[in-house]
Amino acid sequence: MSINDYLANIESLIRASSVVATYSLTIDKKTEDMIFISGRLDFRDESVLDFKEFVEETDSGLVKLMSVRFSFENERLLMARGCPKRVVNRT
Repeated sequence: MSINDYLANIESLIRASSVVATYSLTIDKKTEDMIFISGRLDFRDESVLDFKEFVEETDSGLVKLMSVRFSFENERLLMARGCPKRVVNRT
């Protein structure tokens, strides 16, 4: 999967979700093979997911590093930073 396919897939999944009320994505393309995505999903139950994701396309597939924060009614419930890199195999 290419970076462009990955981005298209993310946005398609978000748009298709019935639980997402609004969303915003910011894409910073560092190089042809490297991007930084930051986004916010506002859910219909008033919870919020903020995330940042670094994605690099390699010969082995996509390598991702992600940070997420989920909150509900202004209370932070889950926070994860520096999640381990993960390689997504090419299909």
